[in-house]
Amino acid sequence: MSRTQGFTLLEAVLSASIFSVVLYGGVTVANLSVRTTRESMNMRSEALKRERLAEKSHKTLVSASLATLEGIPSGGGMLPEPLLDGVAYTNVSFRKVVSFQSGAPVLDPPPGMPPLSLSFVPDAVAADGTGSLVLFDGGATIELMNDVSNLSFSLSGRQLQIKMEIAGKKGPEPFQMAVFLRT
Repeated sequence: MSRTQGFTLLEAVLSASIFSVVLYGGVTVANLSVRTTRESMNMRSEALKRERLAEKSHKTLVSASLATLEGIPSGGGMLPEPLLDGVAYTNVSFRKVVSFQSGAPVLDPPPGMPPLSLSFVPDAVAADGTGSLVLFDGGATIELMNDVSNLSFSLSGRQLQIKMEIAGKKGPEPFQMAVFLRT
């Protein structure tokens, strides 16, 4: 009995099965790699979002005059009051020290004009209580961060503490920063 060239049916089925297992393993590994890369990019994107918020807030507040800080207490106050140590506020208003003239600080905006203000503005369509951290500068409203909740400001000595939660892929994530006020 002579054997013809080629594969038997059993050899062909066996090699196709092995190829299928290897191919399935390769596709699974590639899919896992793509998913891991995407999750890593999303985490980096959220970290960059926080870094930008910290940078914007720091630039805005670093030259704020400690003497001009006012806020509305979180407990439900209606009128702004000077910030007190350890009290939580829902917003904060202030003036920046831009220079000194004859030993006295020159403020921006000047007295008599509305101060700068950092506030929480709720999102009208969001049912989860999120909104935006915005800067009001008298004429313009600048959104510093969206998808925030539980925003509060408090003073601790010469440091202004900002605490909030930022919506993330896995739910709200706490964020806090402190800005040392020089003047």
